[in-house]
Amino acid sequence: VGDHTTNDNTPTLTGTAAANSTVKVFDGTTHIGTATADSSGAWTLTTAKLADGSHSLTATDTVSGTTSAASSPLSVTVDTVAPTAPVETGASIVSGTTKVQLTGTAEANSTLQVFDGTTQVGTATANSSGAWSLTTGTLASGGHSFTTKATDAAGNTGLASTALAVTIPSAPTAPKIA
Repeated sequence: VGDHTTNDNTPTLTGTAAANSTVKVFDGTTHIGTATADSSGAWTLTTAKLADGSHSLTATDTVSGTTSAASSPLSVTVDTVAPTAPVETGASIVSGTTKVQLTGTAEANSTLQVFDGTTQVGTATANSSGAWSLTTGTLASGGHSFTTKATDAAGNTGLASTALAVTIPSAPTAPKIA
């Protein structure tokens, strides 16, 4: 479970215990599964479906009728809900260039992929309040249609934002002297 946040609501847990012991895993005080440690003490258990939210997982092992104390708790957060579509709140052409600065809101701390049509033009990270901004690289003059997708810490990716149209004006042509 790596960083202890996952979009897998049936995580696979691994651990070590006394060789050939019976390992019982608990979520708080609720027994959620049993595994048998192999001859080297390794065990694996895929849990039943866990509800979205925080879980405190512990394990005990039993050898010859004697059960150990519970392990230190492993805190796991299950999040299977994709973030809502980000909102692009503004776009401005960076003065004197053909770059666009986009701003918006999204799920707090989510990672954003920004697209011009189907081409990804950058990534950004929403702050703890959900605000984000991105300045694109140089774009061609003409019409552009920007959308953004957010991916939360658990790896869930939401739907794309509503497209935001931006037109980058053509550079003026040099004047002619007659």
